Amino acid sequence: MKLNGWIRLGVVLSGLWLVVASTFAYFEVSTLFESRKWEISKEGVGSAIFIFPKSDPDEFVQRYINEELIPLVAKAPADYVGKTITTPYDNHIRKELPGLVTKCLLIAIVPIAVLFLLGWSFAWVRRGFRGSRA
Repeated sequence: MKLNGWIRLGVVLSGLWLVVASTFAYFEVSTLFESRKWEISKEGVGSAIFIFPKSDPDEFVQRYINEELIPLVAKAPADYVGKTITTPYDNHIRKELPGLVTKCLLIAIVPIAVLFLLGWSFAWVRRGFRGSRA
């Protein structure tokens, strides 16, 4: 199959766009996976480490710790003391990752598909204006 100049240009531009989109996706995904540790301790019982996503604001984390986690640690200290709990972080990743992957794939694929369709449409219309060569 012989590739003309326009097809070659489309391939090169598509490749460059995939590099740009991959860089964007890398930074978006790496930001999603950032985490931070919070230590919760109960006097006379011990402490537990909870991992939260870095994107959660401090006020939200403090409220979650005070309203949800401290009562849990007080009720069943053996389940939490001396352990690292990643449940809040895991829930955040499970919730956000599918949407982020979809967004990154759309950013990578849609412009390439639009470029291909525009080129194909232009070539199709141009062929329609040419007379038959008989």
